[in-house]
Amino acid sequence: MRLTLLGTTSMMPTRERAHSAHFLEYKGDGILFDCGEGTQRQILLAGINRQKTKIVCLSHWHGDHAAGLVAFLQSVTRDQPPGTAPIQLIGPPGSAEHYHHLSRCMATDTPYNVEVQEINAPEVTLVLKAKDYQIHARNLEHAIPTLGFSFTEISHRNIDKEWMQREGIPPGPHLRALKEGQAVEVAGRVIRPEEATYPTKTRKFAYVADTRCCPGTVEIARGADLLLCEATHLQENAEKAHAHFHLTARQAAEIARDAGAEQLVLTHFSQRYPNTLTHVAEAQAVFPNAMAGEDFLQVEITK
Repeated sequence: MRLTLLGTTSMMPTRERAHSAHFLEYKGDGILFDCGEGTQRQILLAGINRQKTKIVCLSHWHGDHAAGLVAFLQSVTRDQPPGTAPIQLIGPPGSAEHYHHLSRCMATDTPYNVEVQEINAPEVTLVLKAKDYQIHARNLEHAIPTLGFSFTEISHRNIDKEWMQREGIPPGPHLRALKEGQAVEVAGRVIRPEEATYPTKTRKFAYVADTRCCPGTVEIARGADLLLCEATHLQENAEKAHAHFHLTARQAAEIARDAGAEQLVLTHFSQRYPNTLTHVAEAQAVFPNAMAGEDFLQVEITK
């Protein structure tokens, strides 16, 4: 479970920072969170196989978060063999209309293999469930409809081999039923999954994109092992941040603290700041396990 930051600037790109895009790889699947201008090139430079992309979670349709979609989707879908499952594009209300216009702004003889899912999430809402993970969304407070996202592993049950050996329970087809949460009878004895198995630990990643402080930020980040959160401004510019629907580094740290997150990575920095040292200091004063994101930073998400 590895996160690669592909773009960490805000509205204006810089020599060191591209527009917002973040790639989460999990068991061979790729989930792209936002797709700003230049994402296709950033993925190439990061050494990521873009064909792994299964899902694109788009926080909102401002250009610095969505302008790279045309090139990215064209490059990902054009070489797919017939019958390939479409890429799931998950975004806020209005996504279908925006995507309709965007997909027709360039001449191409190959239709994009994409399905669009619009989400309005006044509370934390399940938007996708796969075999081993699920994705939730929550409305944030930005100038246009915007979503925060979380990616969470689904807990499975493993056989407690020591308990089975201690109790003299032989191997057999009943093990599968126990792992699926079913009680079984072996040699006249009923064995409950609660005594013969244990749940696997799960990891959670949360992404809070452009927003003011609002309940949704903490709700979507609750219990995250890694929170990636926008920190466009410093606290000295808190009024400016609020007026433009953004967060400061201190506010991002307060979200991480209140959500009980384990680690905070700051992103979406305004080009007005020559470096992020003050952002980190401001965040660490509230939430010590905070760091600044950089383009191409890779973070392994562990439990």
